[in-house]
Amino acid sequence: MKDRGITKTFVISLLFVFAVLFFLYISREILAPFIISAFLAYLIAPIVKKIMLLGLQRWVAVAIVVVLFCLAGIFTISVVVPVIIDDINVLIKKIPEYDLYLKGVWLKQKAYLDNIIPFYKYSTIEKLTEKIAGFFTTEATKIPQYIVGIISTISIVCLVPIITFFMLLGYDQATKSVVQLMPSKYIEFTLSVFHQTDYILGGYIRGQIIEVCFIAFSSTVILFILGINYALLIGIVAGLCNLVPFLGPAIGFVLGVTVAGVQYHALIPMIEVAVAFLVIQQLDNNIVQPIVIGNSVNLSPVMIMFALLAGASAFGVIGMFLAVPTLALIKNVCIMMINRYKQIY
Repeated sequence: MKDRGITKTFVISLLFVFAVLFFLYISREILAPFIISAFLAYLIAPIVKKIMLLGLQRWVAVAIVVVLFCLAGIFTISVVVPVIIDDINVLIKKIPEYDLYLKGVWLKQKAYLDNIIPFYKYSTIEKLTEKIAGFFTTEATKIPQYIVGIISTISIVCLVPIITFFMLLGYDQATKSVVQLMPSKYIEFTLSVFHQTDYILGGYIRGQIIEVCFIAFSSTVILFILGINYALLIGIVAGLCNLVPFLGPAIGFVLGVTVAGVQYHALIPMIEVAVAFLVIQQLDNNIVQPIVIGNSVNLSPVMIMFALLAGASAFGVIGMFLAVPTLALIKNVCIMMINRYKQIY
């Protein structure tokens, strides 16, 4: 009888899971605002808790945070995005000029390499540069339309703040409800997994967002001071590319140096931009990153490179961003399960 009861419970649970997945599938077209709101609520929850320590009620703290984020979103859409679109349109028109400049630089380097390395093969690099130039002449022209299309999703823009507000109001209660669903003998282990997940995944994502803002802001300010064109666009690209370890920082560096070279046709501005990006990266690696991320990931460089390649192969850019914390989470959960197994047996 006991085995029959266990089997019945398992079948009912399995049917419930399938029903939930089926419901999510048929309603997938309206899930975007709820997924975005849940993600934002998860990121904002620690800020709400810190504000509540000042003696404010939860709904007041939630309202303050949501209003501030709405104001930041309005500022971004009304001020920052139009500047970025204008910069992209101007940059697209000047692509032939940048293409000629890069080809000139490459021809000089090719001649130098032919002299010192007679057997040097440059056909692969030439093909790569042709593909990059082809991308900028075809796909890059669609970027303004992509940005406008994202912003014009009025339903998401209107619904996300409202849904986020109510999710934050019931955030603690929802967490308690999930824990209460667990059998009593698994509560301690479940809480440990929740804590570890929040420490690794939440810490990594929040830290990466702070890093992106730091790189984007500092790069934009310095490029603006140096008088480099498209300072805001290059700064944002540098910040976003910084999400990809190792390779990402080089993209902003190359982009800034290239624009400086085409704009001034002189070596000094290129050196100034290069030094500025190197200083920013050193500040990020030695000061900002240890503070905002710390040892939350704790993976070796080899494991990070493996995670990046696997994530990019499976899910593209989003996979590269989430691969590192996901691997770290799997690693730590496996260690916790092994330790619990050793305690029991």
